Amino acid sequence: MKPSNMIEIVQFICSGCGKRSLSPVVDEKMKCKHCKEKYVRKDGVWQAERFLMIDEKGTKMKPVEEMTHEELVARYKAGNPFAVKAARARAKAIRFLRPSAHEAAMAQSFPLGAGFGRPGGERRIEASVNKAVNTCEAIENAKHYESKAQAFDEGRVNAQGRQIDKFSVERSIKREEQKARREQKINKAKAECEGKAAWQVTGEVWAIAHGYLSGGAHELVAGEHTEIVKKAIDEGKPVPPAVLEWYKGKVPDANPI
Repeated sequence: MKPSNMIEIVQFICSGCGKRSLSPVVDEKMKCKHCKEKYVRKDGVWQAERFLMIDEKGTKMKPVEEMTHEELVARYKAGNPFAVKAARARAKAIRFLRPSAHEAAMAQSFPLGAGFGRPGGERRIEASVNKAVNTCEAIENAKHYESKAQAFDEGRVNAQGRQIDKFSVERSIKREEQKARREQKINKAKAECEGKAAWQVTGEVWAIAHGYLSGGAHELVAGEHTEIVKKAIDEGKPVPPAVLEWYKGKVPDANPI
């Protein structure tokens, strides 16, 4: 009998990241120290916690091989961008792992093997090798997408699969702040243009109101705006002083007054 004060340590290869890990067992649970994949022991068998299916009667274990596509997707949180890919990849791996109808029939007809020297032996060997290669690729692909989906659920990667750390969070905050400042400038320019003709505002304001805050596009729109102001001056319209001042700065040789 194991003493009550002893801690059980389990060494295992994680199905999520494929790395070897050590973990203490607490309440029949453990987790990978690398990717934090959680495992639960049921009837002496360890299984990833994300494979647990919940029904109205409580918690029950359901082998992943028996899950439908919807159940494979439901292992992850709603809105997980990798859930569908992970489900499809796992379903494909399961199909490769299962014997085909022909293989099942041959196994039933020849339980001790089909024997040697039968025609087509080389083709059968090549087909077996190809299936083994495809099966390994499908399993690795399933592990890849399942790791991505789990990492997203745990907040370790974003929707693009990029790792979330202190610096990525800072970059995200900076982008959001820049976006907010941009929208603020555009809204302010739109409010200044509201109810006015184009020649009643400067080309600077006009360009920003249309979403061109800087760069070549901004200069192009502002430059075209000088023609609008020039036409208004030629027609004797009451162009505001601020717009005339801007126009003179853009066209130094102009004499609008």
